Amino acid sequence: FIVLEDSVEIAAEKNGRMLDFKATREAILKSLPPTGEKTLIAAVIKEIRPPVTKDKLLELGINSLMASFETSYNPAQTGRAHNIALSAASLNETIILHGEEFSFLENIGEISHESGYQSAPIIVNNKIVDGVGGGVCQTSSTLYNAALLANLEISERHNHSLRVAYLPAGLDATVTQNGPDLKFINNREHALLLTAVAENGRLEIKIFGQKMKERVQISTKIVKEYALPAKYIVDPQLKPGETVTVQNGIKGYEVSVWRNVFLNGEHLRSENISYDRYRAVPAVYRIAREETVNQQAEHVREAAAAN
Repeated sequence: FIVLEDSVEIAAEKNGRMLDFKATREAILKSLPPTGEKTLIAAVIKEIRPPVTKDKLLELGINSLMASFETSYNPAQTGRAHNIALSAASLNETIILHGEEFSFLENIGEISHESGYQSAPIIVNNKIVDGVGGGVCQTSSTLYNAALLANLEISERHNHSLRVAYLPAGLDATVTQNGPDLKFINNREHALLLTAVAENGRLEIKIFGQKMKERVQISTKIVKEYALPAKYIVDPQLKPGETVTVQNGIKGYEVSVWRNVFLNGEHLRSENISYDRYRAVPAVYRIAREETVNQQAEHVREAAAAN
């Protein structure tokens, strides 16, 4: 495949050549002079036909861009950026045949230090901690959105327990080794080709197949938004008015996600893709012993307003 911006071209195959060891050995044994003098013996070369031909690739029916989706990440977070690039490379140039179910975890393989992944922030038990493979979920989430826009059938998808920063609530797809996966079915009458490129803080995933007749629009609606009261820990080593942030608060959400399909400018159908719940996490502060919680809370609000 020769992948262009919004189309795919297929290059003709070329036969290869390699040394025929058996035939060359026989030629050498037959041609060796009995006296042991030097002589030149031509090596036997055989032609090799490629296992995949242009005609076979044409039968897959892949020629046009169907959908693409892009997210951003911070290249300065080296471990996370590395994991995004590594998982994207595993996706790149993947072919999904008609009727086949694609599994993200099966495609990228084991997420471990041994397979090249590094430690970076991940969500575990509603907390952000360091763990192997942090950032891989951004790749799965980006692919999820591309699959939605390509109007593919989503067979498995799970949201994070906490809202992520790189996508609106309801549009993420968490994956965990031996746990939640992202799966979708190629319900098209042709094969699909995935491309994934991560560089310079930009991750783009494209799905190629045949030009779509329908247009897909994804909409999200926040049904509920809430926050938990902050928690305060008395620290006798702090001076009055001094505050130390132990943990930033994270809002909780309930989100409804819909896929709307249009054909020839007319609304064809609406599909409720998911109803997701994200937990809230309270902010935690260390405060001076001499102050009441109400006084310290006021200091926290004043500091936040000043920033």
